[in-house]
Amino acid sequence: MNRTVRVVAWLVIIGGCTDVALEAGDCPGTPTDVALEPIAPVYAGLLDVTFQSSTAPQGAELQRYSPSRSVWESTYGSLGQRDDGTFVIQLRPQTTATDATAEFKVRVRSTLQGCPPSGWGESDPITLTDPVEGTTWIAELGRTDFTSQLNASSSGTGTSTGPYRLSSTSPLKHTMRFAANGALSEVIDFTIESGTTGDVYNNCHFVLAYEGSWVGDYDYETRVALYGRHFVSLAGSTCTSPPLGDLGLTADTRLGDDVLAVSNIDYTGLLEVPAGKASWQVYGFLQNSFATILSSLDDQTGTDAASISGYINVFDPTYEKQP
Repeated sequence: MNRTVRVVAWLVIIGGCTDVALEAGDCPGTPTDVALEPIAPVYAGLLDVTFQSSTAPQGAELQRYSPSRSVWESTYGSLGQRDDGTFVIQLRPQTTATDATAEFKVRVRSTLQGCPPSGWGESDPITLTDPVEGTTWIAELGRTDFTSQLNASSSGTGTSTGPYRLSSTSPLKHTMRFAANGALSEVIDFTIESGTTGDVYNNCHFVLAYEGSWVGDYDYETRVALYGRHFVSLAGSTCTSPPLGDLGLTADTRLGDDVLAVSNIDYTGLLEVPAGKASWQVYGFLQNSFATILSSLDDQTGTDAASISGYINVFDPTYEKQP
């Protein structure tokens, strides 16, 4: 489908009076062939509202229907025109919690300076679904995506001279999976390097798996809450100093609760040819957990002890939705 869109100027009609004299036939009639094209048919996702107009409008008014309130409510989107003459409004569909399971439909009318607004053209309804249920999101962060500071200490045979850093060759990778039953799983994958050969934690590759729960709230201000996040596995990790078996990670090792803004998901990549991926800007999430993750890697077993601490500041916390 050709999604080339030309931007059309948006005008707010203040009143019906104007100095421009137009004949009745010069004014846009009621929009026809109004349809909802489901680019990402989820709460706060992306829809194209398409319609035909007898005369090119300068603007359009858009409303969504609330079944629970039996009213039409104003909503907004940018108006453009495709090369085939079809007018299109790109819309992020918002809904209330009481309407979340109801069908979603809109109506549109055209505006043109010197003309009264046209009649309303109404779309057929579609069903919106949960934006994260059953989805997987991955962020791969390179050295230009964050800054970090790491500090280690040791006693016994190991050294901790440093300086320490996260690997400059292997990306820091964070995976989030939202199961349909409200179960959350996360994997955080990173490698620690030291500038001094033989230091504790040097070239340690950690793959830490956590599980928890999630719940979404889609009443206009769409959010997802994460809670009960606890450690489950070090599978795939490699570290000899300290040995993985000496780390004090247990099911009681927990990460803090957090809330993610679903409105930060960008679906416009799906409009590209070929289609790209949806992306999610999740500010503060990983860096809120990272200090806790590092502190959980302490070795307090036996005569040799080691610990690592630090923080990360992420500039570009972009997670891509996986197929």
